[in-house]
Amino acid sequence: MLVHQVMTATPTTVGAETGVKQALQLLDTARVTSLPVVDGQGRITGIVSEADLIRHLVAPDQRRSTLPVAQREGLPRRVADVMTHEVVTVGPDDDLSVVVDTVTSTGVKSLPVVDDDRRCVGIVSRRDVVHMLATSDEEITSQLHALLAELAQQADLGAQGWTVSVEDGVVVVDGPASDKARSLAVAIARSVPGVVAAHTS
Repeated sequence: MLVHQVMTATPTTVGAETGVKQALQLLDTARVTSLPVVDGQGRITGIVSEADLIRHLVAPDQRRSTLPVAQREGLPRRVADVMTHEVVTVGPDDDLSVVVDTVTSTGVKSLPVVDDDRRCVGIVSRRDVVHMLATSDEEITSQLHALLAELAQQADLGAQGWTVSVEDGVVVVDGPASDKARSLAVAIARSVPGVVAAHTS
């Protein structure tokens, strides 16, 4: 599975000069946890997260404390004041397993997806991976039947005879073709969103 199969294309982005309040509103309306920060050409310059934006903005409630609340001066006003400049990115054709390794071993919830010119072309999050893995067995079966029918036509094998079973994202595929074609069918099955494993019977 490749990143571009799972990522959210055309993500919501901000510039470094975007106001903190506006960035918070974008997070809220888009229901995302972070925003790539881009320059005028759409190239990635950083990322700003929920934590970055709220860290300095919620003061203790004086009704719950006998101590006076210190005067808060120099509150961040722009994304540039709080964003992370060193940002981990991935490419659209990177293996999704790299993303999973990164987001499960760090506190990072999402990674900007950039092209060869560092332009932000998407974002991939833990939520995107969960959504992909939650694909129903019925939907996987339907997609796989369509792909195998296409393979059968291209290989002049006829569309009949392929058998597919899917249980909890695990695919078993078989057909009247050669071992090479069956191996190709398994490779195709592994590329279908929601498939966690695939093999022949």
